[in-house]
Amino acid sequence: MYNAPEKYPSQNFDILFGRFLNFGALVDESGFNWVIPGDVYKKYIKHFGDFTPILIKFGFKTSESGGNIILNNEKYPLFLKYYYRFCEVASKCGTGVLSCDFSAFIKKRKFTLDDFLRTQSDKNKVYFKELHEYATGKGAKLKTDNPYRRYRYIYKKQHIVFFEMSAICVNYNEPYYSSRKIDSRVSFDIFMAEVDKQPDRDELIKYLYNTIHLCDSCRGRKAGPKNSDERCNFWIDFDGIKCMAAACCPDITKRYNPQKSQGYTDYDIKMLKRMIDIRFAQIDNIK
Repeated sequence: MYNAPEKYPSQNFDILFGRFLNFGALVDESGFNWVIPGDVYKKYIKHFGDFTPILIKFGFKTSESGGNIILNNEKYPLFLKYYYRFCEVASKCGTGVLSCDFSAFIKKRKFTLDDFLRTQSDKNKVYFKELHEYATGKGAKLKTDNPYRRYRYIYKKQHIVFFEMSAICVNYNEPYYSSRKIDSRVSFDIFMAEVDKQPDRDELIKYLYNTIHLCDSCRGRKAGPKNSDERCNFWIDFDGIKCMAAACCPDITKRYNPQKSQGYTDYDIKMLKRMIDIRFAQIDNIK
Protein backbone atom coordinates (compact mmCIF):
# COMPACT_ATOMS: atom_id res chain seq x y z
CA MET A 1 0.00 0.00 0.00
CA TYR A 2 2.83 2.38 0.85
CA ASN A 3 4.77 1.73 -2.36
CA ALA A 4 1.76 1.83 -4.68
CA PRO A 5 -1.12 3.72 -3.03
CA GLU A 6 -2.74 4.38 -6.40
CA LYS A 7 -3.58 0.67 -6.72
CA TYR A 8 -5.76 0.70 -3.63
CA PRO A 9 -9.24 2.23 -3.27
CA SER A 10 -8.02 4.23 -0.29
CA GLN A 11 -10.95 6.62 -0.53
CA ASN A 12 -13.24 3.64 0.01
CA PHE A 13 -11.02 2.34 2.80
CA ASP A 14 -11.26 5.70 4.53
CA ILE A 15 -15.06 5.74 4.26
CA LEU A 16 -15.55 2.13 5.31
CA PHE A 17 -12.94 1.54 7.97
CA GLY A 18 -12.60 5.08 9.27
CA ARG A 19 -16.32 5.38 9.89
CA PHE A 20 -16.56 1.84 11.21
CA LEU A 21 -14.10 2.90 13.89
CA ASN A 22 -15.97 6.13 14.61
CA PHE A 23 -19.25 4.30 15.12
CA GLY A 24 -18.34 1.36 17.28
CA ALA A 25 -16.02 -1.11 15.54
CA LEU A 26 -13.58 -2.71 17.97
CA VAL A 27 -10.56 -4.95 17.62
CA ASP A 28 -11.06 -8.27 19.40
CA GLU A 29 -8.63 -9.81 21.87
CA SER A 30 -6.61 -11.48 19.12
CA GLY A 31 -5.97 -8.14 17.46
CA PHE A 32 -6.73 -9.60 14.03
CA ASN A 33 -10.51 -9.24 13.80
CA TRP A 34 -12.86 -6.28 13.91
CA VAL A 35 -16.21 -6.60 15.64
CA ILE A 36 -18.82 -4.32 14.06
CA PRO A 37 -22.37 -3.84 15.40
CA GLY A 38 -24.71 -5.49 12.90
CA ASP A 39 -27.09 -2.53 12.72
CA VAL A 40 -24.20 -0.19 11.88
CA TYR A 41 -22.99 -2.53 9.14
CA LYS A 42 -26.46 -2.71 7.58
CA LYS A 43 -26.81 1.08 7.64
CA TYR A 44 -23.51 1.37 5.76
CA ILE A 45 -24.65 -0.99 3.05
CA LYS A 46 -27.92 0.91 2.76
CA HIS A 47 -26.13 4.26 2.52
CA PHE A 48 -23.02 3.41 0.46
CA GLY A 49 -24.23 0.37 -1.44
CA ASP A 50 -22.91 -3.16 -1.25
CA PHE A 51 -19.14 -2.89 -0.78
CA THR A 52 -18.66 -6.67 -0.52
CA PRO A 53 -16.74 -6.82 -3.86
CA ILE A 54 -14.15 -4.37 -2.50
CA LEU A 55 -13.72 -6.43 0.65
CA ILE A 56 -13.38 -9.69 -1.30
CA LYS A 57 -10.88 -8.14 -3.73
CA PHE A 58 -8.48 -7.39 -0.89
CA GLY A 59 -8.99 -10.60 1.04
CA PHE A 60 -11.52 -9.52 3.67
CA LYS A 61 -14.16 -11.92 4.92
CA THR A 62 -17.23 -11.34 7.07
CA SER A 63 -19.17 -13.58 9.41
CA GLU A 64 -22.00 -12.99 11.86
CA SER A 65 -21.93 -13.68 15.59
CA GLY A 66 -24.34 -12.53 18.30
CA GLY A 67 -25.78 -9.76 16.15
CA ASN A 68 -22.31 -8.46 15.29
CA ILE A 69 -20.36 -8.66 12.05
CA ILE A 70 -16.85 -10.09 12.36
CA LEU A 71 -14.41 -8.78 9.77
CA ASN A 72 -11.05 -10.47 9.21
CA ASN A 73 -8.48 -10.91 6.47
CA GLU A 74 -6.72 -14.24 5.93
CA LYS A 75 -4.76 -12.91 2.96
CA TYR A 76 -3.32 -9.97 4.95
CA PRO A 77 -3.80 -11.03 8.59
CA LEU A 78 -1.99 -7.98 10.01
CA PHE A 79 -3.97 -5.43 8.03
CA LEU A 80 -6.86 -4.80 10.43
CA LYS A 81 -4.63 -4.87 13.50
CA TYR A 82 -2.27 -2.25 12.16
CA TYR A 83 -4.82 -0.26 10.21
CA TYR A 84 -6.59 0.33 13.51
CA ARG A 85 -3.35 1.61 15.04
CA PHE A 86 -2.58 3.59 11.89
CA CYS A 87 -5.88 5.47 12.13
CA GLU A 88 -5.03 6.43 15.70
CA VAL A 89 -1.50 7.60 14.84
CA ALA A 90 -2.57 9.40 11.66
CA SER A 91 -5.27 11.35 13.48
CA LYS A 92 -2.63 12.74 15.86
CA CYS A 93 -0.06 13.77 13.26
CA GLY A 94 -2.53 15.05 10.68
CA THR A 95 -1.58 12.77 7.80
CA GLY A 96 -4.99 11.27 7.23
CA VAL A 97 -5.22 7.76 5.85
CA LEU A 98 -5.84 8.35 2.14
CA SER A 99 -2.14 8.30 1.29
CA CYS A 100 -1.63 4.81 2.77
CA ASP A 101 1.56 6.13 4.35
CA PHE A 102 2.38 3.89 7.28
CA SER A 103 5.57 5.86 7.88
CA ALA A 104 3.33 7.95 10.15
CA PHE A 105 4.50 5.49 12.82
CA ILE A 106 8.00 7.01 12.61
CA LYS A 107 8.44 9.65 15.29
CA LYS A 108 9.37 13.16 14.13
CA ARG A 109 8.97 12.12 10.50
CA LYS A 110 10.03 14.99 8.22
CA PHE A 111 7.83 15.08 5.12
CA THR A 112 8.90 16.29 1.70
CA LEU A 113 7.13 17.13 -1.53
CA ASP A 114 7.96 13.63 -2.79
CA ASP A 115 5.76 12.14 -0.06
CA PHE A 116 2.86 14.09 -1.50
CA LEU A 117 3.69 13.52 -5.17
CA ARG A 118 3.80 9.74 -4.85
CA THR A 119 0.06 9.78 -4.03
CA GLN A 120 -0.78 11.58 -7.30
CA SER A 121 -1.43 10.43 -10.84
CA ASP A 122 1.41 10.76 -13.36
CA LYS A 123 -0.30 13.80 -14.88
CA ASN A 124 -0.79 15.50 -11.53
CA LYS A 125 2.80 14.77 -10.51
CA VAL A 126 3.98 16.96 -13.40
CA TYR A 127 1.46 19.73 -12.67
CA PHE A 128 2.06 19.87 -8.91
CA LYS A 129 5.83 19.87 -9.32
CA GLU A 130 5.60 22.61 -11.95
CA LEU A 131 3.58 24.85 -9.60
CA HIS A 132 5.90 23.98 -6.70
CA GLU A 133 8.90 25.18 -8.69
CA TYR A 134 7.01 28.25 -9.83
CA ALA A 135 5.93 29.32 -6.33
CA THR A 136 9.28 28.62 -4.67
CA GLY A 137 11.10 30.31 -7.54
CA LYS A 138 9.20 33.51 -6.71
CA GLY A 139 10.13 33.31 -3.03
CA ALA A 140 7.46 31.14 -1.36
CA LYS A 141 8.47 28.56 1.26
CA LEU A 142 6.92 25.11 1.46
CA LYS A 143 5.41 24.06 4.80
CA THR A 144 4.65 20.36 5.27
CA ASP A 145 3.58 20.32 8.92
CA ASN A 146 0.10 19.11 7.92
CA PRO A 147 1.15 16.51 5.34
CA TYR A 148 -1.11 15.03 2.67
CA ARG A 149 -4.09 16.97 3.85
CA ARG A 150 -2.44 20.28 2.99
CA TYR A 151 0.97 21.29 1.63
CA ARG A 152 1.21 25.06 2.02
CA TYR A 153 3.37 27.70 0.33
CA ILE A 154 4.06 30.78 2.45
CA TYR A 155 5.31 34.25 1.49
CA LYS A 156 5.72 37.01 4.08
CA LYS A 157 3.69 34.88 6.54
CA GLN A 158 0.80 34.73 4.08
CA HIS A 159 -0.49 31.72 2.15
CA ILE A 160 0.04 31.78 -1.60
CA VAL A 161 -1.18 28.36 -2.70
CA PHE A 162 -1.75 24.97 -1.15
CA PHE A 163 -2.08 21.41 -2.39
CA GLU A 164 -4.68 19.25 -0.72
CA MET A 165 -5.39 15.67 -1.78
CA SER A 166 -5.51 16.15 -5.56
CA ALA A 167 -6.59 19.80 -5.50
CA ILE A 168 -4.75 23.06 -6.13
CA CYS A 169 -6.02 26.12 -4.26
CA VAL A 170 -4.69 29.67 -4.68
CA ASN A 171 -5.58 31.96 -1.78
CA TYR A 172 -6.72 35.56 -2.10
CA ASN A 173 -6.81 35.97 1.68
CA GLU A 174 -5.09 34.39 4.68
CA PRO A 175 -7.19 31.25 5.40
CA TYR A 176 -5.87 30.76 8.92
CA TYR A 177 -5.92 32.93 11.99
CA SER A 178 -2.91 35.23 12.04
CA SER A 179 -2.00 38.75 12.98
CA ARG A 180 -2.12 39.75 9.30
CA LYS A 181 -5.48 38.26 8.41
CA ILE A 182 -7.85 40.86 6.97
CA ASP A 183 -11.49 40.82 5.95
CA SER A 184 -12.03 38.63 2.88
CA ARG A 185 -14.01 41.38 1.16
CA VAL A 186 -11.16 43.85 1.58
CA SER A 187 -8.56 41.29 0.57
CA PHE A 188 -10.51 40.36 -2.55
CA ASP A 189 -10.79 44.03 -3.55
CA ILE A 190 -7.00 44.33 -3.29
CA PHE A 191 -6.63 41.14 -5.34
CA MET A 192 -8.97 42.46 -8.03
CA ALA A 193 -7.15 45.80 -8.12
CA GLU A 194 -4.07 43.84 -9.21
CA VAL A 195 -6.11 41.88 -11.75
CA ASP A 196 -7.37 45.13 -13.31
CA LYS A 197 -3.76 46.17 -14.00
CA GLN A 198 -2.97 43.08 -16.06
CA PRO A 199 -2.93 43.01 -19.89
CA ASP A 200 -4.86 39.70 -19.77
CA ARG A 201 -7.46 41.09 -17.34
CA ASP A 202 -10.51 39.75 -19.19
CA GLU A 203 -9.10 36.22 -19.35
CA LEU A 204 -8.18 36.33 -15.65
CA ILE A 205 -11.68 37.46 -14.68
CA LYS A 206 -13.28 34.70 -16.73
CA TYR A 207 -11.11 32.10 -15.01
CA LEU A 208 -11.83 33.60 -11.60
CA TYR A 209 -15.55 33.48 -12.22
CA ASN A 210 -15.34 29.76 -13.00
CA THR A 211 -13.05 28.76 -10.12
CA ILE A 212 -13.58 31.03 -7.11
CA HIS A 213 -14.88 29.14 -4.09
CA LEU A 214 -18.57 30.01 -3.88
CA CYS A 215 -20.63 29.97 -0.70
CA ASP A 216 -22.66 26.76 -0.69
CA SER A 217 -22.50 25.23 2.77
CA CYS A 218 -23.78 27.33 5.65
CA ARG A 219 -25.90 29.66 3.49
CA GLY A 220 -23.78 32.60 4.51
CA ARG A 221 -24.52 32.57 8.22
CA LYS A 222 -21.84 32.34 10.86
CA ALA A 223 -22.09 29.45 13.29
CA GLY A 224 -23.72 30.12 16.63
CA PRO A 225 -27.01 31.77 17.60
CA LYS A 226 -25.34 35.03 18.66
CA ASN A 227 -24.15 35.64 15.12
CA SER A 228 -27.08 34.12 13.26
CA ASP A 229 -27.97 37.42 11.56
CA GLU A 230 -24.42 38.26 10.51
CA ARG A 231 -23.40 37.23 7.02
CA CYS A 232 -19.97 35.70 6.45
CA ASN A 233 -20.20 35.51 2.66
CA PHE A 234 -20.05 38.44 0.26
CA TRP A 235 -21.23 39.41 -3.21
CA ILE A 236 -18.72 39.99 -5.96
CA ASP A 237 -19.29 41.39 -9.43
CA PHE A 238 -17.37 40.14 -12.47
CA ASP A 239 -18.18 42.80 -15.06
CA GLY A 240 -21.90 42.64 -14.35
CA ILE A 241 -22.09 38.94 -13.45
CA LYS A 242 -22.68 38.53 -9.72
CA CYS A 243 -21.85 35.57 -7.50
CA MET A 244 -21.49 35.00 -3.78
CA ALA A 245 -18.01 34.10 -2.55
CA ALA A 246 -17.27 32.03 0.55
CA ALA A 247 -15.40 34.28 2.97
CA CYS A 248 -14.57 31.28 5.16
CA CYS A 249 -12.65 29.60 2.30
CA PRO A 250 -10.94 32.37 0.30
CA ASP A 251 -9.72 30.08 -2.45
CA ILE A 252 -9.48 29.97 -6.20
CA THR A 253 -9.93 26.28 -6.95
CA LYS A 254 -11.87 23.75 -9.01
CA ARG A 255 -12.21 21.38 -6.10
CA TYR A 256 -15.41 22.55 -4.49
CA ASN A 257 -17.60 22.77 -7.58
CA PRO A 258 -18.84 19.27 -8.48
CA GLN A 259 -20.37 20.59 -11.71
CA LYS A 260 -16.92 21.40 -13.09
CA SER A 261 -14.20 18.95 -14.03
CA GLN A 262 -11.87 18.09 -11.19
CA GLY A 263 -9.06 17.16 -13.56
CA TYR A 264 -6.41 19.75 -14.37
CA THR A 265 -5.32 20.80 -17.84
CA ASP A 266 -2.34 22.69 -19.25
CA TYR A 267 -4.59 25.75 -19.41
CA ASP A 268 -5.45 25.45 -15.71
CA ILE A 269 -1.76 25.43 -14.81
CA LYS A 270 -1.13 28.47 -17.00
CA MET A 271 -3.95 30.40 -15.32
CA LEU A 272 -3.06 29.22 -11.81
CA LYS A 273 0.43 30.58 -12.36
CA ARG A 274 -1.13 33.92 -13.22
CA MET A 275 -3.25 33.75 -10.06
CA ILE A 276 -0.09 33.08 -8.08
CA ASP A 277 1.48 36.15 -9.72
CA ILE A 278 -1.48 38.27 -8.59
CA ARG A 279 -1.33 36.85 -5.07
CA PHE A 280 2.35 37.78 -4.73
CA ALA A 281 1.63 41.33 -5.93
CA GLN A 282 -1.40 41.57 -3.63
CA ILE A 283 0.64 40.58 -0.55
CA ASP A 284 3.37 43.06 -1.42
CA ASN A 285 0.72 45.83 -1.48
CA ILE A 286 -0.97 44.90 1.83
CA LYS A 287 0.03 47.48 4.41
